[in-house]
Amino acid sequence: MALKSQLSSIMPVAEACGILGEARVTKIVTSLVDLTQQQQTPSPAASVLLEDTAFLVRAMFYTVNTQSPKRNGSGSFYSNDNTKSPLGEQKEEVTSRSSFSSAASAPFQYFEEMNNNLHCDLGTPPSIREAWNLLSTRKFMLDKLTMIKFLVPPGAQPHPGAGGHMGLFDCLAYALQTKSTAATSWTGPPLVGIPDIVIFLAICKQYRDLQGGAASEIQPDHPAITRMSKWMFVVYDSYQKKNLLQRDTIHRFLSDVYGEDCYKEYSMKRLLGDIFMPLSPTLTSRDFCQGVAKTISLTPTPTHFLLDWMANLAHALMPVPPQEDGKEEECESTTKNTAAYLKMIDQQVRWLEQILDDYDLAEHRLYEVKRRYHSLVESSNAVIQGDPMNVEETTSSNNTSSATTTTTPVNGTAIPKQTIPLSVFEKAVCSPSDELGHGGYLPLDICEKVFSTGMSQSKGSNQSGYWELAQVLKFGGMCVRVVDDDKSIVLWILQMISGTVGTKSLTKPMVGELLKLICNHQEFRHNMDRWYGDDQTEDSDAEDENDVDDTAAEETTVPLQSAKALGLVPKSWKEDNAPNATIPLQILVDHMLDEVGSTDGTVTLEQILKWHRVKKNKKGGKGARKRLGPFIMELRLMASVLFGIPPKLASLEDCIVAEIKRRHEARYPQTELSRRGPSGTVWYIIDYNWYQTWYSVVQKISFTPEDGQDFRDKSGETTSPRRLSKISNKGLLRDNGSLALRVDIKWRSEYEILPPLAWSALQAWYDGGPPIYRTVVPYIPSTSSPRPNVMKTEHEIELYPFFVTMFMCDATSRGEARPFQQGVPVSRVNPVRQLLVQVCKGLDIDPGMGRLWVMDTSASNTEDAPNKKGGGDWLLNLDANIADQRRLKDGDHTGHSNISLLLELKDEETGLWPRGMDGKQWSFSKNDAIPVESGDGIVGLYNMGNTCYMNSSIQCLSHTPVFKDYFNMKYYLNDINTTNPLGYEGRLAQVSAVLINSLWKRFNQQAPHQPKRVTAPGSYAPVNAPALTPKTFKESIGKFNDIFAGNEQHDAQEFLAFLLGGLSEDLNRIQDKPYIEAPDSDGRPDHELADIWWSNHLQREMSIVVAFFTGQYKSLLKCKLCKYESARFEPFSVLQIPLPEDDTIPVSLIVYPVKENVEAMKYSVRVHNSGTLYDVLISLAKVMYADEHGESETAEVEDSAENSTNVAEEELKEEYANRAKNMAVVDMREGYIFKIAPNSWRLPDLQNKDSGELPLLHVYALDPTPEEQSKELSEPASADDDTSDEDTAPAVSFLALAQRRSELVAHNVLHPFRHSVFGTPLLLRVPHLDSLTGREMYDFVANRLRNFVPSGVLSFLEGAEAPISGGTAQAGDDNSKIERRQNLQKTLSDMEEVSAGPVPRYGFRLRLASRDGRRCSLCPWYDCCMGCLIPDDESPTVVMNGDSIVIDWHFEVDIATNGFGTRGAQAEPRKQRFRPRVPGVSVKNHKSCSTSSKDGHSGAITLEDCLDAFAKEEKIPDVSLMYGFARQR
Repeated sequence: MALKSQLSSIMPVAEACGILGEARVTKIVTSLVDLTQQQQTPSPAASVLLEDTAFLVRAMFYTVNTQSPKRNGSGSFYSNDNTKSPLGEQKEEVTSRSSFSSAASAPFQYFEEMNNNLHCDLGTPPSIREAWNLLSTRKFMLDKLTMIKFLVPPGAQPHPGAGGHMGLFDCLAYALQTKSTAATSWTGPPLVGIPDIVIFLAICKQYRDLQGGAASEIQPDHPAITRMSKWMFVVYDSYQKKNLLQRDTIHRFLSDVYGEDCYKEYSMKRLLGDIFMPLSPTLTSRDFCQGVAKTISLTPTPTHFLLDWMANLAHALMPVPPQEDGKEEECESTTKNTAAYLKMIDQQVRWLEQILDDYDLAEHRLYEVKRRYHSLVESSNAVIQGDPMNVEETTSSNNTSSATTTTTPVNGTAIPKQTIPLSVFEKAVCSPSDELGHGGYLPLDICEKVFSTGMSQSKGSNQSGYWELAQVLKFGGMCVRVVDDDKSIVLWILQMISGTVGTKSLTKPMVGELLKLICNHQEFRHNMDRWYGDDQTEDSDAEDENDVDDTAAEETTVPLQSAKALGLVPKSWKEDNAPNATIPLQILVDHMLDEVGSTDGTVTLEQILKWHRVKKNKKGGKGARKRLGPFIMELRLMASVLFGIPPKLASLEDCIVAEIKRRHEARYPQTELSRRGPSGTVWYIIDYNWYQTWYSVVQKISFTPEDGQDFRDKSGETTSPRRLSKISNKGLLRDNGSLALRVDIKWRSEYEILPPLAWSALQAWYDGGPPIYRTVVPYIPSTSSPRPNVMKTEHEIELYPFFVTMFMCDATSRGEARPFQQGVPVSRVNPVRQLLVQVCKGLDIDPGMGRLWVMDTSASNTEDAPNKKGGGDWLLNLDANIADQRRLKDGDHTGHSNISLLLELKDEETGLWPRGMDGKQWSFSKNDAIPVESGDGIVGLYNMGNTCYMNSSIQCLSHTPVFKDYFNMKYYLNDINTTNPLGYEGRLAQVSAVLINSLWKRFNQQAPHQPKRVTAPGSYAPVNAPALTPKTFKESIGKFNDIFAGNEQHDAQEFLAFLLGGLSEDLNRIQDKPYIEAPDSDGRPDHELADIWWSNHLQREMSIVVAFFTGQYKSLLKCKLCKYESARFEPFSVLQIPLPEDDTIPVSLIVYPVKENVEAMKYSVRVHNSGTLYDVLISLAKVMYADEHGESETAEVEDSAENSTNVAEEELKEEYANRAKNMAVVDMREGYIFKIAPNSWRLPDLQNKDSGELPLLHVYALDPTPEEQSKELSEPASADDDTSDEDTAPAVSFLALAQRRSELVAHNVLHPFRHSVFGTPLLLRVPHLDSLTGREMYDFVANRLRNFVPSGVLSFLEGAEAPISGGTAQAGDDNSKIERRQNLQKTLSDMEEVSAGPVPRYGFRLRLASRDGRRCSLCPWYDCCMGCLIPDDESPTVVMNGDSIVIDWHFEVDIATNGFGTRGAQAEPRKQRFRPRVPGVSVKNHKSCSTSSKDGHSGAITLEDCLDAFAKEEKIPDVSLMYGFARQR
């Protein structure tokens, strides 16, 4: 008999205790007993047992030895080494449980003697049974949240947010929980017991220990693997809880563990396919264990992606046993073993600057490369959440979203976001595209090899499974930026064939692979670069069948024609002109070996290069025919077009464009009748002058010494002959804002046509635009004025398609048209169906669900349109072109392109067209006869093109209660004034009334109690709120006032003033306005004079607008000589008030100095309200310069500069720029630096959207660069320079440091310490980082810490040395540094080395961590590492540019400073209003902070300020000389 638990069927409790060891089990039980004692009061019967947890520990070790030959069922204590427990040898006699505390081993002896006395006749001792029963009670069990808090370190606690893994820990908790039954001693929700926690940790430890053994001695059915598999089945099954494991469940777990959609990666997908057989969609526990045993890898160590992550997580959760005397060596060995099993680092280090240096590429060229790179990136989201029975629906919904990379784990490393996986790479490289006019770059098999070879260029594992921007730049730089006569790219191809980095020779089989690859590529190009007509489809299918038959043959063959084209066929080979003829690959291999003179079957790099550069035949031109040339050209096309890397050589640009043209002409052949290719061929239009300039330049300098002088080099030579301006096609376009070409342009005089790929290449290399494309259509000659001697043709480029405005209507809009797209090109010749298919494809709907109308825009309103001859909206025939239909419908022979098309979408629920079958019987007109019931007025207004100013004004008036009732109740009809010459004969009032009535009538889909959603705090809107298109109102307004006739932008206040004024005149009850002289004040009181003015106004103006929207303001005219005052009370509807003239805003910031013994200072500077952070730094530099030299001295210098020369002024500007260059603004969070803010950030973008206030900025002073230290200053920085820009400075690195300390949160958890960041972080600019040793790195940080710590810490920093000007270590290469970073010492939460152990030199240790200091930046999340230790030694430092570092303070420092001034009576008081971020570190206020705007608004403009500016007294200059009048409102 043994202790039973939830997991004891997988591993007995006693055996689990033996695996973990007595110390760890004691730690678990002790912590849990302490936790349960705090949560609940123990019963008196158990009080004796709670006094000593050793009793429970020994009970867990007890088991019945059923295999004993001497006694049946003899009891013993489990020992992991299968020997007698050493505690059994003790002879000390124990007579009572109260003496258990005298020795840790006493319980063993007590139970042994008890068994010996009872001769095991009575079975398990009663005391053991009592302890077992106690362990199964509720007092010693944990719920889910308590278990996670008890087991998981604080820094790795799960949370519901992104990357929180909460769902995974829920499943883990469920797998450990014991469900309450009638047999249990408690009822309620499931709980987790101590034995199950021990078994879980022991299973994982046994599996990890197995991984350290020799692989030759381990079999797939090893007990440790089997137990781990059984445990993982329980974990995975805890998601659906069916005892049957589905593949989708595994997918969800893997997405949460390794990254999103990792299961789609080929290797993992293949292994899952082996586990889940096609006939077994679900697995039992036995099936799962067999599948794992079949797919587990035993070399070099046992590993399986379904098991390893849990084993690593359990190792991180394992409690560190208390260190006993004589066991230091054991702990040290454990640390070494942990370091040996470090996983691949998650964060891939990018060396973009180094790559740019290697390939001499300017940094500003990265914009286009990054744009094309990110256009290939896909995105998706899959975590353990949602309904598992609805997986297909969830997946389909995710697939409809915009796209990114699948995060695929390879060897335990998750693919990060914003990368290119193989699937995306294959789609971009292998798929043909008619829009780009090419048939793809590479076949699928070669594409995979290129992708794998590109991955191996990364500075880590060559199995990453994705391309980052670094791989793209390296691949592109190697292809088009290296000038070494193809040596680098040939070496790269050799590496692709051999699969080994740095290969410089090929064996005979590898030579065969090389020849087979280039022949297959040549055949692929032959098949894709040709026109496939309808009569050639069967022939191409037959060719594919022949290819299949050839591959099935025993002897490997390649296409003969492809081999001939590459010059690989020996002259002795007989001629065979059959289209599908092949040649044995071995013949080509032997011929190549003979050509290069190889005797041992091996060819070297030099021999391959010589063979590759074979001379041309007599018919050839200049240069050389290169047998690898077609494949190399393919790689260069991918680099320069797909990724946008500009070529280094001008001759290469010419070759690439020429190759693109050749392929385009082959794919779209040009004949005498189709000079531009067949119908559907796409061409791009480019400015002829620019293209000719480029062409002449590249032709002139190709193969000359100037060939490689590229203006896109990092050096940026301004004398490069290829420094061309951006492409500008604006001169080819009309002035109407569309992409319509001018009617007078001529081919090869003003424009040139290019294939799409050629345009894409030139646009990537030189920037510019806009892109203008046209399509080849069937040619229809003009019948009106036929021209003689015109060349006969069947197809021609359609230069002048219609550019139409697209509207759309559906059931939601009730058939009303709403704007959709503008400037859509529509062919005059092609059937309308092509347009419908194109538009529906963009909307992802079936073309059968839509139809197209031509909208009549000539009528003033939609009601009059059907009555007009040929007018009204009419339906288009999809099989005819739009030009012929307009000609037949309207008799339009002018061909003008002022067309508006309407896309009508069928209602999916009813299957009805919103406008009816013929457009006359609308589906929404059947309820028009029903009396209109007032709605809630929540009706939207569609934007018809820059009509937001009108829509917002209408909505405001519509929701003015009495005003809308005035129109809805038809009261306005009694007030319409048709004779007012200042009005619009009542028509403005009529159209306004119709619109307001439409907004307030009840629509069919409006229910009395509609469901609503929150749109803003305190604001709600219906879920399905209707919307209208105020087309008639807009057209009428345009007729009343030409200003609002078009689609230009306008001010809402301007429109509202016109509308209110017009309504006031149309609804004015005064028919004849009398002339009334404006009265003077004559000393009358204001209220009396105001009444007179208002009464006179009502005698001329009396309308609802006057009643609701008219007021008065007093205008006072005062003579300064005689003090006479004349007052007027002017009526107004709109008050135009000025803004204060001050266009600057105050910016508050804290400057953290780099000089020692200088306090942090808070400044307030004023900057232009549209300025940037660079302007802030310049203003700050001026204030700091004035403080150092005195304001008077600065003023004198500026005055002298104005009076004499500008030399002093230029010196000041240079001084300010140099100071700004040595400062950086950071985005500071609570205790850490999130990022360095670019100097180009605009202040309006940083303002709070509600209050308009700017946040407090944090500015760090930086160490000067070595150039500045030597007084060799570079050019002053410009406003566009970022702080991190290092083009003019030597190699400097930026490091962000956060301070972290350890706190004891609880004794009753396995990991009692919490490590959190605090205080003010540091930003360091370190010169020559690679030349520093680890010791010098610690010295540098300690020296910079002096200004950021309380005074009590300074004694620990006494060893800090002076600032470092240069290191003594030799800079190691990046490979050695990466290898060292991969083997750094990992730090777990409760390791002694975190904040305890020997006191370091400066009282702290440095570790690499994430930005917020919570976890390591190198290790996977399931390792629960807090940060890898940076060694303090004489070796070169492992720190790299851009790293985030935490400063872990020792407990000795924490105690000496009373928690850094936050604990006890010695906590430093707050002496100032501003609360510093570092306790004990004061921040002084600069004198600039004492000045502020009135009323404490900190410079914000209020309405009161504007009214004060409006009422400000102003002088009248033309009469002030005579009378001295002044006017004041």
